[in-house]
Amino acid sequence: MVTKTVPTVSLGRSSVSGDKETEITLSATAVDAGKDLKALKICKANSRGDCTGAPIYSCSSESNGRCQGEKLTATVTYDMPYNQSQRFVAFATDKFGLTGRAEFTQQQITEPNTKSTVELSLYDADGLPLADGHTLFGEQDVMVVARIKDADTTQPNWPNSASYTATGLTWPLLGGGSR
Repeated sequence: MVTKTVPTVSLGRSSVSGDKETEITLSATAVDAGKDLKALKICKANSRGDCTGAPIYSCSSESNGRCQGEKLTATVTYDMPYNQSQRFVAFATDKFGLTGRAEFTQQQITEPNTKSTVELSLYDADGLPLADGHTLFGEQDVMVVARIKDADTTQPNWPNSASYTATGLTWPLLGGGSR
């Protein structure tokens, strides 16, 4: 007589991987008292807890022979997008088709806001660059070109305004938070 047992599955975040704060390591463990596990997979989950897209980890006894027995473990890295949470689900199946599952939700990771850099260039009326230390005499038209650089990838961290002030006058340089 063979006892059919449903696999027990656990899934969680074990650490932050590497140098990227958005790269997480997920660990799944499946145990079956019947010692007849034959498959384990980890997927991104939709709102119903089903897999969406291709699994981020998958093994089966049919594919490599290593994914069978009483206990299966898997560790996989996943690069999270900033400012989004993500549900994950792990499924373990035994030779009788009995399936155990576990879910884990990674809360959103907020991108740190880095400083923007502003580079100003001055040009004469003919469009020629004015050298550092150049002195203007009399009334002359000049063009000021501002280049604003920001390495941030999420819109809340983009610059949304900048201005240039010279001799008490202020001109807007940027508005609207576009990239």
